[in-house]
Amino acid sequence: MELPDAGPLVFTRPTAPGAVVCPPDMVFANPAFDFLLTLGGHLAEDDAQYQRLMHLLDALGETHFHLVENQGATVVPEESARPPFAARFSVASTFDQFHEVVTGFDPPFGFYINSFYVFGQQPTWGMYLCELPTLLFIGCVPEWQERFAQVFSIAGNGYAALAPFITQEYQVRPPLQAALVRNYRLS
Repeated sequence: MELPDAGPLVFTRPTAPGAVVCPPDMVFANPAFDFLLTLGGHLAEDDAQYQRLMHLLDALGETHFHLVENQGATVVPEESARPPFAARFSVASTFDQFHEVVTGFDPPFGFYINSFYVFGQQPTWGMYLCELPTLLFIGCVPEWQERFAQVFSIAGNGYAALAPFITQEYQVRPPLQAALVRNYRLS
């Protein structure tokens, strides 16, 4: 699936058919990005956080943002062939409107391991919502890092607080955690 707007400038896409780019590999294409981590499984925890994010996106000059499934990284049974989930949301949208569209993806939303690209028109930021490990990766130009950290209440780049969780997620394959730390410059 092709990514609209700034998506191709923000994310690294697979170069071969059937290939997948997902963490611990670098999913962001912009080498100038700094990275933040917070717990994933959702784009925003509640209405207040969603509204803070929408205000930030508006300040970035965005009018809308996209949520596009990285179907290659989604773990679903083979027999459930379907097009990837893709939706576009206005920065004037509410958490309830967002939630209504996303829950319309059930099933499989919430039942399978899904991964999503989140991006807008500006190539200065992007997010990768990952369920394995269950993290929200935020990539942005350095001048926006503190603003994203405020929206999501992230101290530092978020890694110190999440290191025990990430270690548990990668307990079977510790080299993956080392690759994550190296690729996202987290230490």
